[in-house]
Amino acid sequence: MYAFGDAEKIVGKGGCTKSGTTTRSFTYNGKSYSHNTPWCIEGILYPKMLDDEAIPFSGSIGKENYETIASTNPDIIIVSTRQWGRDSGETYLKSIETMRTLGVPVVVLNQVAKYDGDETEAVYTEVELLGKIFEKEDKAEEIINLLKEQVDFIKSRTADIPEDEKKSFLYLELSSYSAGKGGVAYVDGENILEPILIENIVNAKNEFKGEGRQLMSAEQLLTLDPDVIYLPTAQGVHTPDELYNN
Repeated sequence: MYAFGDAEKIVGKGGCTKSGTTTRSFTYNGKSYSHNTPWCIEGILYPKMLDDEAIPFSGSIGKENYETIASTNPDIIIVSTRQWGRDSGETYLKSIETMRTLGVPVVVLNQVAKYDGDETEAVYTEVELLGKIFEKEDKAEEIINLLKEQVDFIKSRTADIPEDEKKSFLYLELSSYSAGKGGVAYVDGENILEPILIENIVNAKNEFKGEGRQLMSAEQLLTLDPDVIYLPTAQGVHTPDELYNN
């Protein structure tokens, strides 16, 4: 919506975008810092998303508040199944059917969560569909072409890497919640979108052969011993010493 220039048309929201920010304080090299930047991308791109009065929060998939959804009087409801994981889509069909009883069209963007084909093509299909809905086909084509250029560039650099020379990697999500649960980070498995894209486009090998997003200890990470660790950071603020040493 932001990329199409149509963010002001958003009248309700779900997922993780709620109002309020948490101030995090930390010390690095003897100097104290604090920050309260919203962790969700949409809250940074379009700050109004964090205003629950202007854009009411209606819950997350499977835990919707249908009265709140109805009160926003939407012309259309868009549901993304991206966060459902590989096999849980069936669980939420009831949510979709209930939304349809509100009397407005419900568009379900579900290709990416299926992981049964070329994930990049699924993303292009999603952008194309949204372009049709908001009559921004030209902008959708521009976005798709930009994405394809980047993917093709990377593939041109990595396509010929022999199997025995492929780098092994971990997609390691640092989280401030990890320590209280007995681990140091979450590792993404073979059915999570980001490692899939890295394997298919960068031509590398995910060292973690499990599925889903699993909490791991330092000992488990040492045992896996990847060539490369990606640190996207999942939650919280992480200082340089934490990134390098922990």
